[in-house]
Amino acid sequence: MGAGTEDNASFPAELNNLPAGFNLQVKETISGPTFYQLLQEQGLEYGPSFQAIEQIWQREGEAIALLQVPKEVLNQANSYQVHPVLLDACFQVFGATLSQTTDKGSSLTRKRGTYLPVALRSLRVHTYPDYLTGALWSHVLLKSQEIQGDQTTWTADLELLDTQGHVLLEVQGLRVQQLASETHNPQQKELSNWLYTLNWHPLAPPAPRHHKSSQELEIVEAHIPKVEYLQSPPQVGTWLMFTDNCNRAAPGLQLQILLQARGERCITVSPGKRYEQLDSEHYLINPASLPDYLQLLENVYAVDSPLCAGIVHLWSLESASTAETTLATLETAQQLGCTSVLHLVQALSLIGWRDLPQLWLVTQGTQAIQEQNVRAGLA
Repeated sequence: MGAGTEDNASFPAELNNLPAGFNLQVKETISGPTFYQLLQEQGLEYGPSFQAIEQIWQREGEAIALLQVPKEVLNQANSYQVHPVLLDACFQVFGATLSQTTDKGSSLTRKRGTYLPVALRSLRVHTYPDYLTGALWSHVLLKSQEIQGDQTTWTADLELLDTQGHVLLEVQGLRVQQLASETHNPQQKELSNWLYTLNWHPLAPPAPRHHKSSQELEIVEAHIPKVEYLQSPPQVGTWLMFTDNCNRAAPGLQLQILLQARGERCITVSPGKRYEQLDSEHYLINPASLPDYLQLLENVYAVDSPLCAGIVHLWSLESASTAETTLATLETAQQLGCTSVLHLVQALSLIGWRDLPQLWLVTQGTQAIQEQNVRAGLA
């Protein structure tokens, strides 16, 4: 279905069960394929996996859309509380609220440009969507518009509903900003000048190699000793392992035992309140303190000390399970995970080493391996 008019467009009969207050006076209807075709004409390419809009009913400042999770991602939908494709489709409906019906075709062709969500005041999930039982509905209501120079920002509220009108997800204060037009930027360069081009230069063919006789090859090979390694030689240096040394069943301790059995030295680092050296192979640092990481690297790998063989970060394994997550455990997991990795990478960049060691980040519960693992945990 293409663009309609106020005379022949009507409120969708499928929405009769929606809560009171939905009194949308439809001015235009747009089918999903037409909607994505219009976006493509504006330079926005959405592949099949991100085309979840089936139909849009809209008027100036308000729109409601029929959604269906694409079959390309349906088999992985239950791995998320709200699938990113579904949430992105709700944000796509925002664009329909900015349009205005004219006699020059679909209104979505009137306001060109790229719109990006930049902030939201709150997001609340009331009930997890059931992707297999039927369609879903996205309702967007425009609240305000703000213009600063050549940039425009809109704010709207958004709801995701099932066919019975129950609110599944609610977003309040979603802010979308239009990118500044490229024609307004005098320093903007043509895209063709941003890219390198390949230039092939002809070269003379290489000179033919002199082939030695079989007798010469046998003489040379007779002087090559045969070396066989029963196992890989140990790496030269000291391993740095971020793990809970107090947990005897921790994977980090098991890895430490394996490395030590190969004759390699390991230094373990546990989270603490401040920097402290417990013994020659065990340190405590504050996960949120960048100076602690710098002091650790400087002391463990002093001038006369062995090089760093590698760094293994296992603190993320210490986070609570999803079922046991509270605000306090969430803050702890953030410090042991993202914050500590950030400070570790910053310290490695500031320490001034010529050759940086390899860094392994070990997580759990971030990906569903079996069908029963429908909820991912914290990294």
